[in-house]
Amino acid sequence: MDQHATTGGEEIADSTDCGHFFEGTEKLLEIWFARNNGGGYPGDLRSISRCEWVTLLKLVHCEIISSKQDADMIAYLLSESSLFVSKRRIILKTCGRTTLLAALTPLLSLVKQKCGMQVMDIFYSRKNYMRPELQHELHQSFDDEVCVFICVFFFNRALV
Repeated sequence: MDQHATTGGEEIADSTDCGHFFEGTEKLLEIWFARNNGGGYPGDLRSISRCEWVTLLKLVHCEIISSKQDADMIAYLLSESSLFVSKRRIILKTCGRTTLLAALTPLLSLVKQKCGMQVMDIFYSRKNYMRPELQHELHQSFDDEVCVFICVFFFNRALV
């Protein structure tokens, strides 16, 4: 693959051959939850504390930088993108070498324990990586990522 591009007669080196390569492709996970009947749970994802998000995001290899909150949503600016939490939906966007799917099973457990909610719908997407070989093995291929969802939702198994 040619790692040089030209613009206006100048040759520019592709950043993939530099020692400071950063994978900008975002991994996007959206999960909608439904409230289980009874149990005395709040049924609101916003009841999950910042401290609990900090612990969960360690599995993803990112940190909370800051947050903003209004009546409908809590928005967290992350070291590797963002997290949005509303009453019944979580949107987690990460980039770089983060391991978003490593947090899937713990996230579902946390939501069940703290909020008494179960998954109603889920959406995961990402564009192709420029350097997939630099990703953690969970994220090196889309087929591997699909296998994570199959294990969690069809075989009801946690990730190892």
